Amino acid sequence: MRLKEGVISFGPRAPKGIGKPILHAMHVINDIMEESGEYCVTSLCDGVHGPNSLHYVGLAMDLRTRHLKEMEAVNVLARRLQEELGRMYQVIVEKDHIHLEVSDLWLSANGDPRKVV
Repeated sequence: MRLKEGVISFGPRAPKGIGKPILHAMHVINDIMEESGEYCVTSLCDGVHGPNSLHYVGLAMDLRTRHLKEMEAVNVLARRLQEELGRMYQVIVEKDHIHLEVSDLWLSANGDPRKVV
């Protein structure tokens, strides 16, 4: 696994850095991503995302897919990742990357850090 240059693993709303669920996911998907030809994380707590993004609280990451020439290969990879990670995660195919985050099921069980008490 490598991180794209400039990727930040902590931020203003994630001062402790990326959450344990994302660290766990990085480990779990390592072999699958390496088999795909590249394992590059392009965003953690950094980047520009929607205002309610889980990136900003350390519970999401983006994975590079440009090494996969066919969209079907991206979809197959995403399905494999989802199967390996299970229901506590959500794997979403975006136009130019795969977005991975904790699922609503995880948030229900562990609390949503985006919500202010």
